[in-house]
Amino acid sequence: MVESPEFVEQPEDTLVSQIWKSLESSEDRRGMNLGRRYRQLAILRNLPQDFDTEIKAFAAYVELQTNAPLDRMLYGEIFEELVRADTEICPLPESNEAIIIRSLLKDPGIYGLQKEGIDASVRNPDVARIDEEGKIIGAVEAKSGRIDRRASSQLGTFRQSLGDLVQKLEKIEPQVLRNHGLGIIADNLDNLEVSQDFTITVAVPSGSYGGEVSRLIKENDFSGADEVSLAENRLSSCRIVESPFSRSDIKTITDCVLKSISTTSV
Repeated sequence: MVESPEFVEQPEDTLVSQIWKSLESSEDRRGMNLGRRYRQLAILRNLPQDFDTEIKAFAAYVELQTNAPLDRMLYGEIFEELVRADTEICPLPESNEAIIIRSLLKDPGIYGLQKEGIDASVRNPDVARIDEEGKIIGAVEAKSGRIDRRASSQLGTFRQSLGDLVQKLEKIEPQVLRNHGLGIIADNLDNLEVSQDFTITVAVPSGSYGGEVSRLIKENDFSGADEVSLAENRLSSCRIVESPFSRSDIKTITDCVLKSISTTSV
């Protein structure tokens, strides 16, 4: 395949540059659609400037604070970052307000709001979408693996979790929110609500969907046909989009990151 000079030309030797070189040297590149490669490169270039630092900090947290396998955790985290940086899936960068909303769902202790009746929820999406009017219009969930019982439950309760959080925030005095560093929430409290047109987007690896919802379901994790059917119905109600990165691509990126971590730690 004749490569465009844009693909060959590399920026300074950053982690993202190393990732691109690893992808381009993998066997999976043979016969790959040029448009898909362009989109991959655009996504990599759209990753946060501190991606190198952040992904290594995440790896350090996993190793020091959890018993989870580092490669598996990195695999999922990397795919989330790729989805956030994909302008075809997330057309606009996640706003500061949306990031705060997600943070409050995951860990309200960051802002010291437990005393105000806000509890942590396991139903927090990877990306929250808030429009210019302050309405929560959607959520994006990156799923690098198949949908299990926990993931299915998440998809079924995102809207309710966000709605419950908004109701609790509305009961808190604006000045109290400001005292906790949540001025942006306090200023928009009158407009903050879950839109009637709230939609969930599920992003999956390239080649994993193909228009067949059943391919995305981890059937052996469910207790029976009724649960599988419910999971398929929940997923069918979502907007399902394929990332240009396949599971093989994500593994290549994960291996590259692990190699970079081992090199810098020597």
